[in-house]
Amino acid sequence: MTEKPLAQQPYPYQDDDEIDLIALFLTLKRYIWLILGLFLIATMATYFYAQTLPSVYKAKSVIFSPSKSSSSGGGYMAALNSMGMGSLIAGAESTPVDIIVKLLSSRRMAKDLIQQYDLSHYYQGSISPRILSVLTGLSDQSSQDLFSELQKEGYLTPEGFITVKFNPNHPGFKLSVSDTYLPYLPKIVDVLGLARKTPKKAPSPQQTVTSTESTRFLMEKTIQSLQASLTVEKDKSTFVTVGFEDRSPLMAALIVNSCVSNLDRINEQLEITSQKPLVIVLDKAENPSTKSKPNKKTILLIGALSGLIASVFLAFSIDFFRNLSKRK
Repeated sequence: MTEKPLAQQPYPYQDDDEIDLIALFLTLKRYIWLILGLFLIATMATYFYAQTLPSVYKAKSVIFSPSKSSSSGGGYMAALNSMGMGSLIAGAESTPVDIIVKLLSSRRMAKDLIQQYDLSHYYQGSISPRILSVLTGLSDQSSQDLFSELQKEGYLTPEGFITVKFNPNHPGFKLSVSDTYLPYLPKIVDVLGLARKTPKKAPSPQQTVTSTESTRFLMEKTIQSLQASLTVEKDKSTFVTVGFEDRSPLMAALIVNSCVSNLDRINEQLEITSQKPLVIVLDKAENPSTKSKPNKKTILLIGALSGLIASVFLAFSIDFFRNLSKRK
């Protein structure tokens, strides 16, 4: 007697892995107020956060080198080696454009700009007479007198930080200065607005360092901040675009134009090449009228989408754990 083979039975159809769109829709409907509430909270929080971000302006200048090839490669390399930059281009035939790009991005250029505009104070959020002179157009002596007057009136600390008395957002605020400075009043208010408030805590004895160490540390920090804001781009020809970002449109344009003008001065001091001028300015940097950062619309869109995704995920998570507890 032979056994009959068992009939091939199809596997039972399982739909556990299928996505039930109706169930998903009902879950969303059940937690609609939670989703909308979190979405609105995230959108409003992002909006208010975007309003606190400082406006940043970018100034640009386009320059080009009159010569395409270097006829004094030895002079270039000797000068660059003295600046500690020879290793950056060693083993490659450098054109004048390459040298210009390296000079613009060098520490030598950064140090010259820091000394020229007293950027050590500027980047730590304080105001100095030199910064007042640069950004308001006042003479050095007038800026020194104004700085002293602002201290006496209680707007600035001796270190150049603003005090709580300076509050241009207050409806009744009025900056009290001598009549001599009234024509410069809007610029003065703008410059003071760039400064930070007085630090609340003084450094502890363990945090204090010697004057030399403090100066060196501040210089290094300023160089890093300056180089991070400076962009130097070259195209396939002999054109170079120099850009700089800053909260002050005037300072952004000043830094870019000073970078370009300092090239010829560094060239003369180090005798890099006999070519004069080293570069020709095609487009001089002007005070930017529109800000480059932040893009508040993009920030708001990202914040709103993130809030929506997070709220939907939270709704499904709550629903999942509730169903799980009921099964138990």
